[in-house]
Amino acid sequence: MTDRSYLPYQSARNFQDRGMAKWAGFFLSEHSTALAKKN
Repeated sequence: MTDRSYLPYQSARNFQDRGMAKWAGFFLSEHSTALAKKN
């Protein structure tokens, strides 16, 4: 986990990054578009 203790805001210090989960929707959308163009 990233050390954010230097940040002034409590909400920013407690932020939990979802990692690759946040990219899943983008990837799925791009992948679907590419498949549609291929056919």
